[in-house]
Amino acid sequence: MKNIIKLFIIILYVNCIRTVTQTPTATFNPKSQKEKIALQEAIHLPNFLEVTKHKNISILCPSKGFKKELLDIIKDSELNFHIEEDMILPKDKKTKFKYLDLSNTAEYRAKSFIDAINNPDIDVIICGKGGYGASDIIPYLENIPIPMREKTLIGYSDITILHLFLEKRWDWHPIHGSMLFEVTNKEKYKNNFSQLTELILREKRPIIKDLHPLNSLAEKFDNISAKITGGNMTILQTSLGYPKKLLDTKNKILIIEDIYEFTYRIRRTLTQFNQAEVFSDVKAVVFGKFIPNKSDPNIDTLLKELSETLLKNVPVYKTDSIGHGKKNTPWKYNTKYEIKEVKKGDFILNPI
Repeated sequence: MKNIIKLFIIILYVNCIRTVTQTPTATFNPKSQKEKIALQEAIHLPNFLEVTKHKNISILCPSKGFKKELLDIIKDSELNFHIEEDMILPKDKKTKFKYLDLSNTAEYRAKSFIDAINNPDIDVIICGKGGYGASDIIPYLENIPIPMREKTLIGYSDITILHLFLEKRWDWHPIHGSMLFEVTNKEKYKNNFSQLTELILREKRPIIKDLHPLNSLAEKFDNISAKITGGNMTILQTSLGYPKKLLDTKNKILIIEDIYEFTYRIRRTLTQFNQAEVFSDVKAVVFGKFIPNKSDPNIDTLLKELSETLLKNVPVYKTDSIGHGKKNTPWKYNTKYEIKEVKKGDFILNPI
């Protein structure tokens, strides 16, 4: 009987400790009708609640801007974002700006971005939208000293060029992950945003579990470990044009994804990568989600063919968990991952 009582006391004590030490999960409690509507419209927005309680987040659009309706939803939520409207809303092409949906002039976008990375009160910069235009900022960044404190930049697609700059020039660790304009998209996986929260707050990098080999060389490896880089194929191609090389693939795992590209353009771009020695010293290539152009849907066949010919000397893998698809698992630049075989023919991309 005494042993049973002792066991009960131990169990009770352990449960009390767990209750005390467990990190509370933030909940979204709308206080007004506007907040309730905001929650209904932006179903993924509550994932940022816990982040805003611990980190100061700035919303910027270094590329295209997003619609005022979404900005109003964000304002009507209880989330405490740092918002600069002139760096978020697109300028109408009929106005004096004439920038075809870019959030502002190159000079203004660069100044706002530099102000945010130098602001001691800002911890995280989440990009509102991609599109095009982020490369306009690079010349301005080349001419400033490295900031004293690293900030976390989040985005993908056109934001790839900024990620490459921060990784190569400043040795920072930006995040390839979902952007704010997607919070109202009900087709996007909730995990895209919940995993982003875990990565920002607790450095918990998610495992990408749906890797499969595209060539025979990839099948021979049971483990490949290296730092990770890459992003959008079109922007990776753009990066090759800078006087000081931005894309550094030596001894790294290279991720490549894109959207609505024709197969002939993909072939041409990957051929250019090969001729520019992008693949020469790479540890492995991982093709992410390539969303096809409706009139040219044969991308997977092309990637398989190029993996066995153009890239026959490189282990090549495929995943649908990274890119412009419904699932966009966040990953962190300049950190180590391993491609690991978990059972015959099944691989994962695992943070180490």
